Amino acid sequence: MKKCLSEYMEVHDTKKSLVQALTPKCRIINMESPIESSSFQETLSTTVMFLLRSLEYSTQTLTLVLYNGKRRNKKIRFPYYGKEPHLKSSGNNVAMLVTLLRTIVERQSKFTTSTIRDIFYSNVELYQNQRNVVYWLGIISRNYKLKSRDELNIVAAQKGLIYSTIHIPVILNINTKCSINADTIELIPYINDLTIIKLDPTNEYNVIVFEKEAIFNKIVTNSINVSTFLKNTIFVTGKGYPDHLTKRFLNRLLLCNERINVKLYVDSDPEGVCIALNYINNCTQTNNIEYKGITLVKLISKRTQLLNLTHREVVLSVNMLLKITTNPQKTLTRTDHGIVTQLQRQLFFFKKGEMNACYI
Repeated sequence: MKKCLSEYMEVHDTKKSLVQALTPKCRIINMESPIESSSFQETLSTTVMFLLRSLEYSTQTLTLVLYNGKRRNKKIRFPYYGKEPHLKSSGNNVAMLVTLLRTIVERQSKFTTSTIRDIFYSNVELYQNQRNVVYWLGIISRNYKLKSRDELNIVAAQKGLIYSTIHIPVILNINTKCSINADTIELIPYINDLTIIKLDPTNEYNVIVFEKEAIFNKIVTNSINVSTFLKNTIFVTGKGYPDHLTKRFLNRLLLCNERINVKLYVDSDPEGVCIALNYINNCTQTNNIEYKGITLVKLISKRTQLLNLTHREVVLSVNMLLKITTNPQKTLTRTDHGIVTQLQRQLFFFKKGEMNACYI
């Protein structure tokens, strides 16, 4: 039989001892996995099973300890008790965590992939916004020591576009294959770090990457037949700053094929150079990547309207210059020298321009 408050007060004559006696026993569950991601599916299934059983059958309060990439781990107490205001949302946090874990287990077992947007709209009332989904997916991937969040089979929505004059076979894994059709504008397919994109090794290929979708559409759609005069050419656009999927596709394309030349066409401004560096820095092999952004000198010679650099763009240019030129572990390539030259000229003239003036 449980004691009443007066009985507790008779035994414990101080406030501290009374609080300790009334504090419920807590069961601590450490969610951080010591196992590498090679056994991720098995570890995840076991963890979810024990977590659900603990929530359903345990009479003790649970404290979930999560590694969040910082010095202090994130703790979630359920059911909530205590005076700390941040613990009041623990019920909703546990619900989001458990729901995501169950969804991941389901996707892993069925070998299917969902987007973050799909997960959010499957339970808008619970997740409230897509940032919460991204946050908890990051927590889960860090606790299971995953190299990429995409291993959870929940990925960001596709953004980049591709147009190829040739058929491109894509091998995702042993059981899953897809392809990119020739002469068709398509979204870049979902791929992972083990995807094989193999082209005919006897031919040489050109990959032309555009910063802007408008230029991409102009080249691809307004030509009578691109494949007739641009053989073995692949057009890609990340619609501004590229997403992880677009950068990964370009990297896998370079790794799986030796005879590929990549040309980056961006604006003559610090943002354009930053976008080009986004592609370059994400690629393991950069020898075949060429910076072909519109130059400020060419824009001046065409007497196009130029704009002044903003303070933010000046700071961005200086930071990029320092990062490229002061790295002792890196030997400057021809592409690096071209980028440095463009940044220096933009700072010297204090001007910027867009390649739309030349290509549209």
